[in-house]
Amino acid sequence: MPFLQSPEDVKEYILHENGMIEVAPFSPSKVYWFGTDHYGVDLVTLIITGGRDTLLVVFAITVLRYVIAVPLGIMARKNKGFFHGIVQSLNSFFSMVPILFFALLFMNLPMFLLSEHRLLLILLTLALFECGRTATAVQTQVGQIDRSTYIEGAIINGSKWSTVFRFYYWRHLRTQLVILFFLDASRVMLLLGQLGFLSMFFAQTRVYDE
Repeated sequence: MPFLQSPEDVKEYILHENGMIEVAPFSPSKVYWFGTDHYGVDLVTLIITGGRDTLLVVFAITVLRYVIAVPLGIMARKNKGFFHGIVQSLNSFFSMVPILFFALLFMNLPMFLLSEHRLLLILLTLALFECGRTATAVQTQVGQIDRSTYIEGAIINGSKWSTVFRFYYWRHLRTQLVILFFLDASRVMLLLGQLGFLSMFFAQTRVYDE
């Protein structure tokens, strides 16, 4: 964006034409709409770039969760069998303890702290935490569709599975999935805010001080 501050434009002080020197932080002005921090970094730039990265992380976690949860929920629609057991186990296990506790525990494990792929591991882990709850919601919706009369009619007429899924399952499921997706995204954003408040971040730098 043209109005965002580039690293070369960061100034810790400004020398005015009258010889006055103004030191950061600078007050809001036409150049710095919300002012700057103590290093001269524009606050608007910080908000936009930080918000963009946060939204990308939230979107990545939610998409990963749905890539796993939606197939699980569809395959567990009969409320019995192997996949139903997986969904029930995930849902019951992570519902006993707050997700924030699990996130803090896993993010402080040595395999996460020292791994070169820390970001990917945390994304996948946070996506799995509430995967059972999302899969249960999908399972319930698909189960209701599966017991409807129009599904029985489509099967009796000999419709192909792809046709049944496209015109019967997906047509009734997609609206609920969109709603559930944004509800999950809001929960993920709340979790990231809680982790940030506790100074737990995805990217960390280890510094050794003798």
